[in-house]
Amino acid sequence: MAATKSHASPLFDPYSDPAHPTNAWPAWRRHAMLATLAFQAFSANYAAGAHLTIFPQMSEYFGVSIEAIANSIGISILGLGVGSLLWCPLAQAIGHRPVYLIAWTFFVPCAFWMAFAKDYSTFAAGRFFAGFAGSISQVLPATSIAALYKPEWRGTAVSVWALLLIMGPPAAPLITSAVTLAHEWQYCYYVVIIFVGVEWFLVFAFCGETLYTPPQHATPISIAATSTAEEASDEDHKGDKEKEDAVHTSTRDDLEGARGGQQQGHVGYLYNPLRDPMRFLKAAAQPLAMACYVSVLLPCLWAAVAFGWSVGTTIILPQVLHAPAYDFGPILIGCAFLAILVGSVIGKICGGIISDRTVTFLATRNGADGVRRPEYRLWALLLPTLILLPAMILFGYGWADRMAWWVSIVFGAGLYYIGNVAVSSIVQTYIAENDISRSMSSVSVFNFTKCVFSFGVPFYLPSWTEEGTFKSSYLAQGLIVSLLGLAMLGGLIAFGGRLRRWQGLPTA
Repeated sequence: MAATKSHASPLFDPYSDPAHPTNAWPAWRRHAMLATLAFQAFSANYAAGAHLTIFPQMSEYFGVSIEAIANSIGISILGLGVGSLLWCPLAQAIGHRPVYLIAWTFFVPCAFWMAFAKDYSTFAAGRFFAGFAGSISQVLPATSIAALYKPEWRGTAVSVWALLLIMGPPAAPLITSAVTLAHEWQYCYYVVIIFVGVEWFLVFAFCGETLYTPPQHATPISIAATSTAEEASDEDHKGDKEKEDAVHTSTRDDLEGARGGQQQGHVGYLYNPLRDPMRFLKAAAQPLAMACYVSVLLPCLWAAVAFGWSVGTTIILPQVLHAPAYDFGPILIGCAFLAILVGSVIGKICGGIISDRTVTFLATRNGADGVRRPEYRLWALLLPTLILLPAMILFGYGWADRMAWWVSIVFGAGLYYIGNVAVSSIVQTYIAENDISRSMSSVSVFNFTKCVFSFGVPFYLPSWTEEGTFKSSYLAQGLIVSLLGLAMLGGLIAFGGRLRRWQGLPTA
């Protein structure tokens, strides 16, 4: 009987281990590191959108077109995508704290590089490397936070980090428009220098080591219990009582032993990548292996399209409002991004709390087996997906028809961000739940695909949305992202479980 298989290794309770960060660290230190990682995410994304409202000033200074300045947004996003492919495997080798310090120490000179660039090529190169360094804030903090907090508090802690992560880009235009009102454009990057410099000291002071490795040949209780429950749930011909007894029987003795006299796990450095390059290369290639799973790759590609269109919206919005018939100045353009900020917060709530409650409802409804299957989360994507089309129509048609009231344009942008942020949040959680043990690699696939796609958006979207084609281009964008999303959701909701089983992923 599958549910009563004996475990090849003893069960291990990491939360009873004195060496685990949740036990070894006092509460104030864990909270301080959470605040540091949240501000790190804000600072990196703030830098990515620092000059969204000052394209004309920078165009005049560097002697290039406004389109070229807009392209520098995409160049930074490309760095955000590429950098995560290095930082994740490096952190798994030498530890989290050294990688945080290395990446952010590299970010500090990049901030000066952007602020004092004398020509466009130098500035664009600085943008790429700043994105490369800042990408550490996109992928590693979630793993560190998971090590700092027990499951009952982990969701709240991750939400704090994620909220600051999404607030960076829309907050940047607000601050930049005020700072550059009476100063040169470089002052927006002086603010970046301040943020990055303060963050470096915070990282040095509060970012401890969170790479935790259980004792060799030990299986964490959560993994073993989940695996046993999944095996029991697959045997549909057995009664519910028999399944429950089987799960209890297979884990009871091991759980009792796990809570007493267990070995301590290891925190920190594991190996030197230079001395064991094959091990490092194998870890670096793990995102490529995860991209081979259909239930990981398809959602990532679709979310990349949704995110890419949002990047296009943030680039087009200041240009639209600066032109007739609106003639907005920098301050008003910055205030327009409040809609995106509010939309991002609402989207994060939809992608977090509402999606979690959707999964809980579907897992516990009448006739359900109580197992929280990844596909349950996809039902929470239906409303955000449907929002994307009307949001694009409001934005595109409002500008094309020169609506005297600019609310259609700004509201459309904010509405799109509700859907976009919800899509990103739910997709990241879904692909992580496909295989929790390799969730960092799955998130790296997500981050890389969305950033590579978004890198190209500033290069072609402005020409696609030229005068006379604004309506059709934004209608096309809305239809593409909505119809692709609905088709993918229908397929994965219906066949996702079978697909994961066929490809060898966990079935629940």
